[in-house]
Amino acid sequence: MNLLEIALKLILAIGLGGLIGLERELSQKPAGLRTNILICLGSTMMMILSQLSLQGSNSSGDTMRVAAPLSLESALSAPGPSFKARESFTA
Repeated sequence: MNLLEIALKLILAIGLGGLIGLERELSQKPAGLRTNILICLGSTMMMILSQLSLQGSNSSGDTMRVAAPLSLESALSAPGPSFKARESFTA
């Protein structure tokens, strides 16, 4: 993986996260533009890091093992802003 490929992945993550965030901003929902850009950028950086750290090994499934805690963390932290924005919470 060369530097150009990494830069393109990061730019694509910023762009796609920005599109999702812009849609949320326009519909007046919490977790808008900046939040979605940061989540997409962090996830992309974690996947790039896991690919680079396992580049010399022969196993291909280990990349997802490294990234699995990231998806769990994103799923658990994503509802936080929407819960914080409400006065009361009903399950």
